[in-house]
Formats: sequence, C-alpha cells, structure tokens
Amino acid sequence: MTTTTLEHVYEAMRRLRPDFVIAGSQHPPDDAALDALAARLGVTLPTIYRELARNLGPFVVERGDEGLELYAIAEDAPPELDVEHVSAKLAARTGAMRVVVMRRIGDPRRWILEPDGKVRSFDPRDAALGEPEELADVIERELVSLR
Repeated sequence: MTTTTLEHVYEAMRRLRPDFVIAGSQHPPDDAALDALAARLGVTLPTIYRELARNLGPFVVERGDEGLELYAIAEDAPPELDVEHVSAKLAARTGAMRVVVMRRIGDPRRWILEPDGKVRSFDPRDAALGEPEELADVIERELVSLR
C-alpha cells in the first residue's frame, strides 16, 4: 500500500531548486474525460494520476535537459505530452502497445501503466520491464532525485 499522496508530490515539487519550471495545462480534463480515457486505454487510472491530471493536465517539470514529464489529456495538450499520442508513437517504434504515463527527461526508460493501475519502467531499447510500483511513489521518488 502506498503512503505517497498528492500533498507529498506537491511538497516534492515545492522543494525543487527555484530554476525548475513546472508547466501544465490551462484546460485539464474532468472526471468524465478521464473515465473515457481509461475506457479507451483499457486501464485503471491510479488515484494520483487522476488527481494530477485534473489539477495540471499533462505537465513538465524541467530545468535545461533534466526533468520529468507526465502524459495525460487536455484540450491544449501538445502531442508530445498527450498520453494517447505518446503511447501510439512508442508502439509504432517498438511494436509494443504500452500506455506511457511518464518519463524522466534524458532517460530512455518510460513508465507504463498496467491494466490494474500499477506502473513499470519500460526500456524501449530492449523491452525490459521493471517491477510493478505505485505511480505516486515513482513520481515522488523521481521529483526528489531531481534536487
């Protein structure tokens, strides 16, 4: 069971060095749009994903060539942050149909969403899969490691 909450994630964002930029959507999705997304993708969206998507939409935390991207949907989402576009692009490149929800900038691995809502790291170079994890824990860990 995860102990990481939305407040933990926001606290990790607040503790980043001030030269990190956090950019999200002006029009994040509502619950109905997220329910439709989950149905289209055939997955359970983790609570933390839904909360972040409802508040920020897809977002980037970055400084130069380091940072974190969370893929979601939003009216104003650029294709490179749209979860369906990014997932389709990875499938075209690797032949593996995966729901890509996050990546660390500069790292070839992606975090993919399993049907049960757990995430795994996925390395497109060799299709290696990591162990299932809670998305909330991964997001907090990656944000903390950016400091």
